[in-house]
Order: sequence, then C-alpha cells, then structure tokens
Amino acid sequence: MAIDTIKKCQDFIGNNKMSNAIDLFETNFTDDESVEFIKLLSTETKQLARSERMGILSFSQINLTRRQLTARFLSHLTFLKNEFASKHSILFLGASPSSLPALNIDTEHYKIKSQLENNEHFILRSWLKTTKKHVLSLTNEFRPLIVHFACHGKTMGLHLESDPPGANNGFFNLSDFKDVIANRSDMIQCLILSACESLELGQHIKTFIPNVIVTNQKVHDKASILFAEGFYQAIDNQNTSTPDYKKAYDTGMEFLKVLNLSDAYTVEFI
Repeated sequence: MAIDTIKKCQDFIGNNKMSNAIDLFETNFTDDESVEFIKLLSTETKQLARSERMGILSFSQINLTRRQLTARFLSHLTFLKNEFASKHSILFLGASPSSLPALNIDTEHYKIKSQLENNEHFILRSWLKTTKKHVLSLTNEFRPLIVHFACHGKTMGLHLESDPPGANNGFFNLSDFKDVIANRSDMIQCLILSACESLELGQHIKTFIPNVIVTNQKVHDKASILFAEGFYQAIDNQNTSTPDYKKAYDTGMEFLKVLNLSDAYTVEFI
C-alpha cells in the first residue's frame, strides 16, 4: 500500500539513505505534483553532493542544506500519509501504444484531475503509460475505490503498453483481466473502461464489480473526455466517500447529449 511505501521512505531517511528514499518515492508516486516535487528534490540533492565534493560550500552550509532538504521530504511524506489515511484513491490508468492510433490520454487525465483537485474524499493517482504489471502493482499499492482505464480496446481485452517497449505483449486478454479484477473485488467499487468495444469485457467483470461503465462500440476521444469530465464533476459535487455512481454516469451522459455528439449513446452503465 502507499502508506507502506511512505513508511519505507521515512525509514530510509532515518538511516541517512536519502538517495534510496528518493528512488523509492520516484518509482511509486507518479502524479504530477509528486513528480514535480521529487524531481526538484533530487536535483537539489545532487547539486548538494556535487558542491560537497568540490568544496564549494562550508561544512556548516552543507549540513544546514542537508537538514533543510530532509525536512522538506519528511514534511511531504507526512502530508501524503495523511491524505491516504483520510481519502479513497481513484486510479487512472492510461495507455496509447505507438503501434495504434494516438489517444488523447493527457487531456482526459487533465479533465479528471481538474474536477477532483479539491475533493475532500478522493485522491487521484495516475499512470499514463500502463503495462499489465502496472495494473497489478498500482492496484495493490493504492487499493483504489474507482479504477479508470483509458486505452484502446476490443471485444475481448484492452491494449496496454508493452513491457519492454516494442515487445508486442501489451494486450490484456479477457481471461487474465477478469482474474486480476476479480482478485481485487474487495476494494474496487467502480470500474470504468474508457476503451472502444469494451461492453463484453465489462459484462464479464460485472459479476463481481457492482458498478461498471463501458462503451458498446467505437468511441472518439472527444466523447470519452466529455463523459469523464461530467462523471467526475458529479463525483466531486456529491461530496461523499460513497457516491452514487449511476447518478455520476447520468451526469456524464448529459455532457455528451447536450452537444449532440454522434457517439453520445456508446457509453453504458451495466
């Protein structure tokens, strides 16, 4: 879980292993805010080490700067720990393999993030180049209440990123996907398959996930983005840790229908 990772980072720092803590954090926390934070902290830590080797700063200056960096990192870890202790996770898993037409994953993610930015009950965790291994590790790490896949789909599976890139092993077939989600049915309350032709896949998942949203045919980026914006706006407005997912779906559909999009009826709640 995320809190376990935070504890490990804190332990590394307590044992003067700052670089290990940075590496662990960088691997596990990939939302925009965390990426920006750890990138800056890593740069400043490396600059400090370089200054120490070159004798640019005095001993007291080195110690002062090191204490300041450590304090910032510990403060951020405490903030995240409190967030995870008090909020449910929404996990956004995007993928747009280079072998298939490009999807506007970034915009869909941005719209969702914008709707949930100040939500008191949910925290958004994201991975924009998702492999099958990421699905396993991130669901275990964050134990999300809502999982949102944004990727290419077909009747019997999802197209995720290959691991390693170019290996052509990114297709998540129905059998494997069903097993993975079934094993996490104790945590996931809502599964969104923002992927073309995902109805049959969703119908198999519905046997153990109470709220499933799919598309019954091909769907354009614009429709996926608009639906996501409306759905998560409703989640935010309900202001509860136990939202009515059908009502949120209905709001998402309103966003599509008001613009009279040709694929406005491709998104289904099953």
